[in-house]
Amino acid sequence: MMTFLFWNSKHARSDTIAALVAEQKVDVLVLAESSVDGDDLLRRIAAVDGGRFSTDPLRGDVAIYTRFEGRHMLPEYDERRMSIRRVLTTPEEILLVAVHLRSKDRTSDADQAALAPGYANEIRRIESKRGHRRTLLVGDLNMNPFDHGVVQASGFHAVPSHRIATGRGRADQRGERTVDGRDYPFFYNPMWNCFGDERGGPPGTFFRDKGDPVAYFWHLYDQVLVRPSLVGRFLHAELQVLTRCGATSLLNARGEPDHESASDHLPIRFRLDLDPPGEQP
Repeated sequence: MMTFLFWNSKHARSDTIAALVAEQKVDVLVLAESSVDGDDLLRRIAAVDGGRFSTDPLRGDVAIYTRFEGRHMLPEYDERRMSIRRVLTTPEEILLVAVHLRSKDRTSDADQAALAPGYANEIRRIESKRGHRRTLLVGDLNMNPFDHGVVQASGFHAVPSHRIATGRGRADQRGERTVDGRDYPFFYNPMWNCFGDERGGPPGTFFRDKGDPVAYFWHLYDQVLVRPSLVGRFLHAELQVLTRCGATSLLNARGEPDHESASDHLPIRFRLDLDPPGEQP
């Protein structure tokens, strides 16, 4: 089993991040907007976890740290807001897509929807190059699961039902949909299950109240998307929006993300039924 943790960690200190890694037994850590020094974080992880982590040298808007050696994670694509890595998991490699897309504060919904196809096309191009779609996308999309850039066919085409994601399509090509004569592969978006209070956790990963006429208050900008060929490996019950690190709360007194001492985003943790690189099944 592999454990992934993503956090737009903003002002969170390296000791808090390291404690989360140890507490959650994280194998792959993806950070956005992190203000910590990478070498200091590696030292602190080693001190509290005992494991030796590697860091991806190609750092843009996201930074990736792994419990396994760097030779097991190979670069495939990089631009400012998206990185794609081959992760040599057992029994077969997966593609890890790490993103930090443009802020909703500076980008309209229409612009976000217009930009999404560019990222989606690059993902499909790399999948075609590698000859498989065992792809996992994680990061701060700065969009909610229902926003057009996430759901539209030419965008990330991410749907809330894994049955639809895996069952639709031609008999010889499940997991995609034809729109206006073109085929678009699905992503399954399990983050829909994290909306609202019913799971006992926070209603989202990000909170905002700016007095706008339409206010959702809680948002799910931080997401993991799973291609149909990996849905069977995704451990649905292990997806969690984290609100604590040991005895330390990541929420303020109002129950919102503590942006002063940590971050205005909450981290998400999820697990796949795969063996980390170098391990035998």
